[in-house]
Amino acid sequence: MTNKFSHHIIVVSDIFGENEALTAVALQLESACRNVNIITPYTASSPVFCDEESAYQFFLAQGGHCHYYQHLKAMIRTISPPISIIAFSAGASALWQLVAEQKITAALGFYPSQIRHHLTLAPLCHTTLVFPAYENHFSVDNALNSLAKTPLLQCIQTKFLHGFMNPASINFSEKGQDQYQAFIQAWLQDIEKKLNNKKDGVANGT
Repeated sequence: MTNKFSHHIIVVSDIFGENEALTAVALQLESACRNVNIITPYTASSPVFCDEESAYQFFLAQGGHCHYYQHLKAMIRTISPPISIIAFSAGASALWQLVAEQKITAALGFYPSQIRHHLTLAPLCHTTLVFPAYENHFSVDNALNSLAKTPLLQCIQTKFLHGFMNPASINFSEKGQDQYQAFIQAWLQDIEKKLNNKKDGVANGT
């Protein structure tokens, strides 16, 4: 692709932080986008975790979900728009709270399990949430029913499990990763097209 997307793309990690898999996602995005940044729950370099439980305990020790949301909000304020955000798990849960307070260009979140505590929020921008086949701690079907009429929100339920995009997760699915990497590329292309159409409309005085 010769013409790279002009807006900022922010990748917001899960509790594993910036690992090899997430870096690979960012590198793939950099082939199509001029500005790609990674945000993690951690202010220092992300540790290497041996399993999900150790990652989760470390995440909680760093402040957990509340801290991550506040950290994400502070980081986004330092980045010039237009901004589109792609987030995973705990990052997607923080993103859901963010887009209810702050208008960005677009948001894409994968398996935001903490959304179960914030089902009455409504995004200020076009937001797509990708849910797994099921969650252990809540009914995905009930959550989808609660969110069904939320403006600017598209919800997708997959046949894959929570963590399917992350090779470090026990629920990783290579098929699911391939499918949704293509989905991300199409999503970004659609955003860039809308931004360019908006620019053309402004230039033409429409």
